[in-house]
Amino acid sequence: MDSQSINLAEAVHNLLPDFNYYQRDADSKAQSTSITTVDDPIVATGTPVFVYEIPEWLDNSSVYSNSNRLIDACFKSI
Repeated sequence: MDSQSINLAEAVHNLLPDFNYYQRDADSKAQSTSITTVDDPIVATGTPVFVYEIPEWLDNSSVYSNSNRLIDACFKSI
């Protein structure tokens, strides 16, 4: 993760301690095509980014609620 993305993730985690994030070693080649085709081009523009991986056991209502909380925390952090 680049420093801007780490700063955003840490700020969101401070507002929402139940959301965790994991730093990817930026010195290692990404194994995921979503990183190389989606995340990396966004980060290249100077925009911080992290991915919300939705646990498969959550129901639609929980996913919607958690997504809203995450987006709200992102806006409060910038």
